[in-house]
Amino acid sequence: MSTDPSQALLLECRRSAQTVTLLPYNAAVVTTLIRQIHTIHAHLVQSLRSAAIPGDEVGPTPTPPPAVMFTSTHHHLQIRRLKRVLLVYHSHRLNMLRGMLHRAHLSVTHLLPSIRPLLSPSELTFIRSYAQISMSYRAEFIDVLDIAASVDEPPKGMWVNVRVVKEVGEVITEGGVVDFRKGGRYLVRRGDVEMLLVQGYLEVVD
Repeated sequence: MSTDPSQALLLECRRSAQTVTLLPYNAAVVTTLIRQIHTIHAHLVQSLRSAAIPGDEVGPTPTPPPAVMFTSTHHHLQIRRLKRVLLVYHSHRLNMLRGMLHRAHLSVTHLLPSIRPLLSPSELTFIRSYAQISMSYRAEFIDVLDIAASVDEPPKGMWVNVRVVKEVGEVITEGGVVDFRKGGRYLVRRGDVEMLLVQGYLEVVD
């Protein structure tokens, strides 16, 4: 097994993508890479300062010694690689979280119990803020398009046929009061019954 922590994060991304599974946030490795970046940056600054010209000298800037150029370039490329690994790792996780949230119809309450132990504090803040912003944006044109619908299974229209799985009773919709009885089938606006679908009281039927 590779002892390179950056390689470990990339392997996690690959395994997560292949299994379509959100793995626990690897805070230990992320912290290690950030510390490595700070350490390498300190070496880079020290290397450049060692080749700097004193401030009282006048004239064209001479070319740094080959050893300094090599060391500085090496440090710079190391930092860039580590930053790219961190960006790939976090971008992959945020993309997965967005997809999971849309499949849950932007219901954080419905989604969090199953994934909360896997998230970092920043990811928890992100998913709540993203859901809130998306819901506010969605409310402006819910009659035209439901952006909370799964991107894998786009909605076929504003109206859906549903079957009552669990007794609901009377629900006030924009079209009036609907009495959802267990086993009954109804043609309703998706926006009126979205939460009932998410909570499992209703199911969409063809």
